[in-house]
Amino acid sequence: MSFLVLYMTYTGMFLSLLILIYDGYRGINRYLAGFLFISSFYIYLQLIIAYSKDEALLSVFGIGFPTLYYLAGPLAYLYVRGMLMDKNQFDWKDTLHFLPLILVMAGILPFILSAGTEERREVARMIMSDHWTGVAGIRQNKFLSTVQNELLKAVQGAIYAVLLWRLLYQNRDKLFSRRQGGEHRSLIRKWLLIFCSMFSLLAMMRVVYSWILLHAPAKSAFLAMTSPFHVIGAIGFFGLNVALIAFPGILYGLPVMPALFRKKRPVAPMAEAEAISESEAAESEAAESEATGARYAQYFSADYLREIEAAIEACVLQEQYLEENWTLARLAFQVNIPYHHLSYYFNCVKQDKFIEWRNRLKVEFACRLLREGKSQDQTLEAIAAACGFGSKATFNRSFRQILGMTPSEYLENVKK
Repeated sequence: MSFLVLYMTYTGMFLSLLILIYDGYRGINRYLAGFLFISSFYIYLQLIIAYSKDEALLSVFGIGFPTLYYLAGPLAYLYVRGMLMDKNQFDWKDTLHFLPLILVMAGILPFILSAGTEERREVARMIMSDHWTGVAGIRQNKFLSTVQNELLKAVQGAIYAVLLWRLLYQNRDKLFSRRQGGEHRSLIRKWLLIFCSMFSLLAMMRVVYSWILLHAPAKSAFLAMTSPFHVIGAIGFFGLNVALIAFPGILYGLPVMPALFRKKRPVAPMAEAEAISESEAAESEAAESEATGARYAQYFSADYLREIEAAIEACVLQEQYLEENWTLARLAFQVNIPYHHLSYYFNCVKQDKFIEWRNRLKVEFACRLLREGKSQDQTLEAIAAACGFGSKATFNRSFRQILGMTPSEYLENVKK
């Protein structure tokens, strides 16, 4: 059974890398990738500690690395929250989730940095022996004893299992509503239920292991008592990997819950909206492809596309495009629609680049001003600024690209 679990850890780490390669590191799936990698690597470490007889290997991975467990719960929580609320940004309040990790790392880091080769090998030999709890005699952590560390792991895992189910309960109307997006809502519901169930199972295994470890000082006794639970844990971890493979829409970045139906669109914070520069927006648009369009097309309902169109038209009527730094990210903030949804809309539905579409609006507005005789009262530089162009050079270049002439030439034609 340990070999099956070992292969599942390899699968989990591979899937995490696949998610990052395909879906990038900015979206919600980065939390899923992080959870898969950390949980897989942690289970791999536990197998090394329990069964390895390699002193050199244990002297490296048996010290410090097991504290990575404290990342699994926060990453799972951020992922489920993001799927339900389309919130992938990380704010300062989210750092509170990582306080246990910071506490444990601050306590063990001095030992990691100061321990010599022989001291590390001594710890490794204790881990390999049947009296492995003798490691507790070497105070590796300045703040927490071995017992306190095991209890903290068990409590943290249980708390995050409760938090995940609490998130699902709070968003039950989204998950179980029969309104539009039913097919994709059902897929997300099934996946999140599986994910939370598997996380809860693994958290329960952590509680069991901690309890047995504290009551079975001999390594042989610990392995004998935990053997039945290895089977349960292996089934749970296997089920999580298989479920992820079975839901390719999740694996490759399915649009999250609010994309399928919206009573109220999620509000992106100003900081995120302004974080994406004009050049980044252009690069992002250039990176969009027909394959990306095919990937998302099945998940955007006609009603949702009409909603996006109406929101954009409202911004156009309010002439918000005249702002100098009116980027796609800025538009996403103004209409409360995720950036990547708008990117898909322009590239794959309108089949038009946002920057070119925006500049046409600016040039059309400039033409209107010139036809109305504004050039008699204002210079072309002032008109360019009024249209949201950062400089006269940019104004002239956009004018020539769209109309095939400069503003001066256009003005001469108008006067004729």
